This record gives sequence, C-alpha cells and structure tokens, in this order.
Amino acid sequence: MSRPFKVVTLCGSLNHNPKELWDRVAMDFSLDGYIVLKVDVWGIRDKLHSEPVFIEKKEMLDELHKYKILMSSEVFVLDSDGYIGPSTRSEIVFAENHNKKVTYMSKTGRYTGENGQYGQITGGDEPVIYQPSRVDSTAKIGKRTLIGAFCDIGRNVVVGEDCNIQCHVTVSDGCVVGDRVRIGPNVSLLNDKYMEGDREKLLPVRVGDGVRIGGGAVVLPDVGIADGAFIGAGAVVTKDVGKDMIVYGESAKTMKIGSRSGLVTGNE
Repeated sequence: MSRPFKVVTLCGSLNHNPKELWDRVAMDFSLDGYIVLKVDVWGIRDKLHSEPVFIEKKEMLDELHKYKILMSSEVFVLDSDGYIGPSTRSEIVFAENHNKKVTYMSKTGRYTGENGQYGQITGGDEPVIYQPSRVDSTAKIGKRTLIGAFCDIGRNVVVGEDCNIQCHVTVSDGCVVGDRVRIGPNVSLLNDKYMEGDREKLLPVRVGDGVRIGGGAVVLPDVGIADGAFIGAGAVVTKDVGKDMIVYGESAKTMKIGSRSGLVTGNE
C-alpha cells in the first residue's frame, strides 16, 4: 500500500455535461492511477434549482465539493464547448487560491462526442442560461441565445441562435424553436395532447424563425408556427399558424397576414 496515488476532483455543470462524459472521464483517471472525487447526484439533478429542500442541499453540496478540492492534488474541469457555469467558476477560483493544478477538458482535445462536441451547447458564442433553470443535457441551445430564470427546457429540445426566452417558460420534450425567436414569460410549448405520459405518442411544437410569442401564451401539441408569425399574449394556439400571421385570443384566431406593424388590441 505504499504506491503514492494522486487525487483529482472533477468539476463542471451537470446540465451541460452528460452523465456518460462524467463516467468516461472518471474511468480514464481511475485507469491512470488516480483517486477520483466528483458530484454524483444524478437522481435529483433536475430538482437542485427548483425545489426548496433541494436548493438548500445544493448549497451544502457546493461547500462539500470545495472540501473535495482541498483533498485533491489537482482539479479537472469538464467544460463542454467552453461552458463554465457560476458554481464551477467559484470552484476554479477556490482551487487556484489553494494552489491546486487546474486542467480544462476543452484544452486537452481528448474528449469529443458526435460532431466534436459533448453536452447541449451548439458552439461559438456561449448562450446565457440564468439560474435556477432546468436545461436537459440532451437539449441543444444555439449561439447567443438567452434563457431566463425558472425555465424548463426538456429532452431533445432544439433552440436556434439569437433567441430570447424569458422567465418561467416551458419548452416540452422534442420541441424545435428556430433562430431569432422571442418568447415572453410564462409561455408553454406542449407535446402531450392527452397527458398520457407515453413518449411514443408525443407531438412536439415546431416554431419557425423570427417568431414572437407573447407572455402567457399556450401552444398545444403538434402545432406548427411558421416563420415571422406573431402570437399575442395569453393566446391559446390550437392550430398551425402560417407565415407572418398574427393571432390572438382563445382559441387563437387569425387577425391579419403581413407586417406586425399596426397591431391593434382586439378590443374594437
């Protein structure tokens, strides 16, 4: 038992780095003769930013992880596509202040998934995701997109570039959102028409480029919204919306086709 084993702590976002990547990195370090310390709370990952009891636990887990860093000889940062969240940045500063060696995965060139990437970020300029939000690790978020706090972005969701998704928005599993889309607060894009919970029957929403969706709108499963459409605040959208259409109300009615300028309130 005289062999001098090194100790490494893995740091990174659980939302931006898929579990298989964490497992692969841990395995490689173990095979290289390291004792590996990491976060392993995948069963409650989605609750850490949303449920009060787990928010308190997260504060404890963040402190616990820094104790792991103190026990380590070095830190390895999982920064898929260059993403480093606020908790991880704090851990890096803590490690550097305690003279720990810090290595970034993105600079090693060792770990790449399909198309040369792991995790949800599609590359280039980083999207901004305000916490607490749940963004599934299988979701793909485009360049320069902003996602507000308390959002729920589901499995296999695709969000394009230069989008602005405000707070308390739900984008259900499989939904596709184009480029330059603006979504107001408390909007829901749904996928389960009869709430059966059967993944084989999901009918995700499809949103084209340049679409605007006002606050509180609900888009029902299997609805397609074409490029340039405008959905008024509070609308319940039950049918496909054509290109450049402006719709509002319950159920959303076609108001006009064409430019969004000159939009009236619908009270006339």
